[in-house]
Amino acid sequence: MEAFNGYVIGGALNMRATTSTSSDRLTQIPNGTNVTVSLVAGAPEWLSTSYGGYSGFVLAQYIAVTNSGGECTVTTESGGLNVREAPQTDATRIYTAARNSSLSLLDYTSYSGWYCVSSSEGTGWAQSQFLTVNSYPNPGGGSSGPDIEDAIPAPTTPVTGSLRFEDIGPLVRILKERLTELCYYCGTVNEYFDTDTEWAVKYFQSVNGLTVDGITGNATNAKLNAYGLNCGTKWGVSYSVRHDFNTPEQYYMNGGAIWANTPFDAQNTTQVETIGDSGNCPTSFAMIASGLRQTAITPPIVCDFIINRGYRDDSGNTGVIDAFFAAAADYYDFVYLDRTDSMAVVKEQLEWGNLAMVRIVGNSAHHYCSLTGATYLVVYKIENGLVYVMNPNYNTRDQQPLSYNTWNTASWVREAHIYGYNG
Repeated sequence: MEAFNGYVIGGALNMRATTSTSSDRLTQIPNGTNVTVSLVAGAPEWLSTSYGGYSGFVLAQYIAVTNSGGECTVTTESGGLNVREAPQTDATRIYTAARNSSLSLLDYTSYSGWYCVSSSEGTGWAQSQFLTVNSYPNPGGGSSGPDIEDAIPAPTTPVTGSLRFEDIGPLVRILKERLTELCYYCGTVNEYFDTDTEWAVKYFQSVNGLTVDGITGNATNAKLNAYGLNCGTKWGVSYSVRHDFNTPEQYYMNGGAIWANTPFDAQNTTQVETIGDSGNCPTSFAMIASGLRQTAITPPIVCDFIINRGYRDDSGNTGVIDAFFAAAADYYDFVYLDRTDSMAVVKEQLEWGNLAMVRIVGNSAHHYCSLTGATYLVVYKIENGLVYVMNPNYNTRDQQPLSYNTWNTASWVREAHIYGYNG
């Protein structure tokens, strides 16, 4: 396993002969001692290390790693992020990392949906959907990262000027080229600053910790023009999406701060619906579109497509009319493969690397939505008998994966739309 440097926190630390607190204590490592540690396969709560002529195991929560080379930022909508002893939601919480705080990243591949992270408060596991990766681990502090493609490329032409909605000119084209290069924009590259461009700028600003106003001022331009492996600028989509993994995970929440109050109105209802309260369908589709197109296609962009082309369900019951599902795939240049109510078909399609957008209704077997409600989810993986979803509903994301057998016999699965790469 890869080695990282760190130090002991919380008092003298017992080194054990095996990954068990009941195993023989080999020695104690004094508080504050610098140590070199490694992750232990199959034992996420432990790290291996050597000290005083002994080699053994220590509890990870009492080690603060200092130079993993990897970094991630907590991107919860509100409140902090629980860092736990093990990669499961019922594991003991070690501490809560503050929103927008930075954590060292040690491991992002061993446990689906979880990253191993560290700070001065210790080392543990946090849910990956609430973390944005800035750089990937570089064990031992060497000079190269896991893949040179993770470095932000230098801009062909630097972005300049204060640009905003409805501006026209060559500077807008340069902006669109850079947003496309960084995976924030997939529209037409021309000289008009349209709504899609404004949302791309806003999303870039949000991801990169800038004031979100949709205007390219000096701070935004500086981030757009930065380049290199550790320049601080973040990609528009996740590592798994950029590297074409079989299960690309790109999370959005319908209640995301920059678009939650954006109208997504159904004409025949008494209230004005928003993305935050009625945008589960476009948000789920945005997650699929971003994964398959390998660039950020955010919920408000999909909502604009739905409203402008007449695909909104004006009764407000299902979000969209049936024609949307195939038309949107065609518009965003990927393939609509099938509509089914069979989880066996969904499972087969996922094995081919496709994604499923599934509509479910409330049931006591789950809390993806209320008992009287309905929602859309993205099913992206079925593994070891469990069904893994990307859920746009922030308040119900603590739902643990349910078994395939539960899904396969469920009366609450109403329809699934299957999407795949074009070509």
